[in-house]
Amino acid sequence: MDIINEQVIQTLRAQGLPDGIRLSLSGTANKLTQTWDAMVLQLIMALIIVYLVMAVLFESFLYPLIIIFSGATGDSWLPCLDWRY
Repeated sequence: MDIINEQVIQTLRAQGLPDGIRLSLSGTANKLTQTWDAMVLQLIMALIIVYLVMAVLFESFLYPLIIIFSGATGDSWLPCLDWRY
């Protein structure tokens, strides 16, 4: 949606629109943008909840951070280390 907004809509606005003409994303495109924003917020909230639960279980605020970040970095490097790709 950002590409459409930057490359199409902004270009058309820069060229100038006739009086009374308004240009914006609507319908499914607008709903997709709203859904994406909501998903990002929910992902952040889920990570916070998982961190807090792990902090309670491990009785430490440091160990959950180590586990979360080591898992994320380990998973991201896995395809790079596999020679079959």
